[in-house]
Amino acid sequence: MTHKEEKRDKAKGTLATLCSIALLCLAVYFATGISGRITEAVIEGMRIGALTVLPSTFPFMIISDLYCAYGYPERIRLLGKYTKRVLHLPEKSVRALLLGNLAGFPIGAKIAAELYTGGGIDKENAEKLIAYSNNPSIPFVVACVGGTLFGDIKIGVFLLIIIYISTIITAIIYRGQRIDVQTPADISKHTFSFVSSVKGAGFSSISILSFILTFYVLISVLRLYIENEYILSLIASILELASAVALTSSLTLPITLKAALIAFALGFGGISVMMQTAIFTSPSSLSLLPYLKIKLTEGLLSATFTFLTFPLFCYLL
Repeated sequence: MTHKEEKRDKAKGTLATLCSIALLCLAVYFATGISGRITEAVIEGMRIGALTVLPSTFPFMIISDLYCAYGYPERIRLLGKYTKRVLHLPEKSVRALLLGNLAGFPIGAKIAAELYTGGGIDKENAEKLIAYSNNPSIPFVVACVGGTLFGDIKIGVFLLIIIYISTIITAIIYRGQRIDVQTPADISKHTFSFVSSVKGAGFSSISILSFILTFYVLISVLRLYIENEYILSLIASILELASAVALTSSLTLPITLKAALIAFALGFGGISVMMQTAIFTSPSSLSLLPYLKIKLTEGLLSATFTFLTFPLFCYLL
C-alpha cells in the first residue's frame, strides 16, 4: 500500500469515526428530548394493549387451536361452496375466513399459515387467504368505532358490512383458477395440546403487543413534528389502525368523508397489523407482498363504497 493510499484510508477512518460520534450525540439528544413523550406513549400503549389486544387475542388463539383440531366448518355446505366456487379457494380455507373475520387479526393469518405448513393449501392461495382472513374484529368495528366514536353501533354494523363486501370483491378480483379437486379430509390435521397452545398464544400475544407499542410510540413522536392533524391522520392510516381511527374521528370533516377515511384504515389494517401477521408467515417463508396489494385494494374499495353509500345510509337511519 502506497503512502497516498494510507493517508486516504486514514482520512476515511477519521471521517467514519466523526460521523459515528455525531450520530451518537444526535441520538442521545433526540432520545433525551422526547424521552418523556416516549414514556407516556409506552404507558398508554400498554394500557390499550392490556384492555383491548390481550383480552381478545390470547383466548382466541387458544380457541382457534381447538376449533382447528375438532371443528369442521368446511363441512357446512353453504360456506364450502362459497369458498370453492366464488373465491376459488380450497374448502379448508373456511376455518381461516370464519375465525379471522369474526375474532379479528391476526387469528385468520395464523390459521392460514398453519393450513399451508400442514399441506391443506398451496403457497399462492395461502398468501391470498392470509389477507382475506385478516380483518378487524366485530367488537372493535361495531362497539369501538360505531358505538364509541360515532355514537351509534348501527354505523359500526354498516362499516363492518362494507369491509366484508370489499373483502369478497377483492378476493374475486385476485382469485386464481377454480379448485375442482376435493381436498382430502385428513390433510392438515391439527392436534391440540393445551400446554403448547397456551405457550404459543402467550408468545404471539406478547409479540403482537410489542409491534403495537412500537407503532404507537412512532405516531406519538410524529405528533411532536407534524402539527397538521390531517397529514398525521393519513400517515397513521398507513401505520397503525387504532391511532388512525382515533385521529380521523377527531378531524373537522363532513361525516361522510370521515367515515370513508376510517373505512380505508379498517380495510387496509396498517403496517403494524402487517408486521403482526409476519409473526406467523415468516417461519413458513410466505411472502407478504400479495398481502400488501390485496389489503390496499380492500382499503380503497371500503373507502369508495362508504363514500358512495353512507349518505343514503344516514338518510334511511
